[in-house]
Amino acid sequence: MPAAVAALSPKGHRGQRVDTSPEQILAAANHLANHYRKANKPLPDTLAALI
Repeated sequence: MPAAVAALSPKGHRGQRVDTSPEQILAAANHLANHYRKANKPLPDTLAALI
């Protein structure tokens, strides 16, 4: 999950950000946030900033 979160962040994962619309980034961020919540893990700051 951390690499997916990084890919959505402005700096991207290894310098590569997902090339998609802001709406799709928000949808993906919400989807990842649900996985973190189900795993009882805190949201990374970069993910929390997106949602």
